[in-house]
Amino acid sequence: MRRLFKNKIFMVAAILVVVFIGASALFAVFGPEGSSLHKVAATVVAPFQNLFSAGWTKFSHFSAAMTKYDELEAENEELRARIREMEALIRDAESYRAENEQLKELLHMEEANPEMELVSANVIAWNDEQWSSVFTLNKGSADGIEVGDAVMVDAGLAGVVTAVSRGSCEVSTVVDTSVSLHMSVYQSDLEVIGGGEFELMKKDLLRLSNIPLGVSVKTGDTVMTEEHGNVPGGILVGTVSSIETEPHGMASFAVVSPSVRLDSLGQVFVVTDFTRTVIEED
Repeated sequence: MRRLFKNKIFMVAAILVVVFIGASALFAVFGPEGSSLHKVAATVVAPFQNLFSAGWTKFSHFSAAMTKYDELEAENEELRARIREMEALIRDAESYRAENEQLKELLHMEEANPEMELVSANVIAWNDEQWSSVFTLNKGSADGIEVGDAVMVDAGLAGVVTAVSRGSCEVSTVVDTSVSLHMSVYQSDLEVIGGGEFELMKKDLLRLSNIPLGVSVKTGDTVMTEEHGNVPGGILVGTVSSIETEPHGMASFAVVSPSVRLDSLGQVFVVTDFTRTVIEED
């Protein structure tokens, strides 16, 4: 009961204070200047005027800051849009530059190999298996590519096409165990079969098999392709890095280091046709 009574007294007092301050404010504004009541009212109202003035100043500053923030946000969005446009232009320029470089390289390869029809392609994937050395190109049967086509770069033979779909193809490199090609050692006119072997493949090397004893093949000799099937002759394969004796002791074999860096292939060229010099029997 006492608590309720105290609350009522507090409310009445608060109302009286508000009425007094309001009356003082009115008297301070409209009352006769210089009078005692006017001075008392001005004294009472002054702190509230200062508080209101300070609050209004802060509100004005806050409102101005929010307006400035909106302006800066709009300006930043405009700058971000311009940056996106510039980034798109840079990407387009890079794409045009890369395409231009590829066309130049294709023109160079066509001029260096006028007897060949070439299709430029890009490596888009490598297999991640330890027992094969295969990569995928972004061109396929729709571009005239067939299984068995030779794949080369300026440095020499990279591999042969072993699987084709309409828009892509798989290429087994010259060191892959599935590859077996007709090759020749330039310095000795020796024609042999060369291709991948599992242990050598892991070292990015290939093998020339069954070199007759007494045939002069030595380290540093040049190995080229011999025309056969879809593979034209005269494409550089690599150089002989060592000569070993076959297990049966009746012949030798040569270990060859490819002329092409297989781990850095990007743009390659598929030989889709060429001027044939050998008439193959059916």
